[in-house]
Amino acid sequence: MQLVTDTTVLDLIRNKYPYLGLYYFGNHTIQQKWFATHTSYMLDELGERYNRDFNVGTVFSDELSLFIHDQRAAEYLNAKKTDLLNEISELLYQATKEII
Repeated sequence: MQLVTDTTVLDLIRNKYPYLGLYYFGNHTIQQKWFATHTSYMLDELGERYNRDFNVGTVFSDELSLFIHDQRAAEYLNAKKTDLLNEISELLYQATKEII
C-alpha cells in the first residue's frame, strides 16, 4: 500500500506532465519567456497542421500586438494613420472642389 498525498499528486503531474503542472500549479505572469514557451509547445502540438503562409490576421491578433507593442502593432498603427491621412486629403479635396 502506497500513501497518496497532495504533494504526491503534484509531483506526479510536475514530473510526468510538466506543461500541465505549470499551467495549473505554476506561478503565471505574462512574460516574453512564457509566450515563447507556450508558442513552441502549441506549434509542436499542431505539427504540419500549422502553416505560417496561411496565417490570417484577426482583430484579436491586432489587439494582442497593440498590447505587447510588437512590430505588427507599429505596422497596424501606421496603416491606420495612413488611412486617416488619406481620408482627410479626400475630404479637403472634396471641400476645395465644392468651393471652386
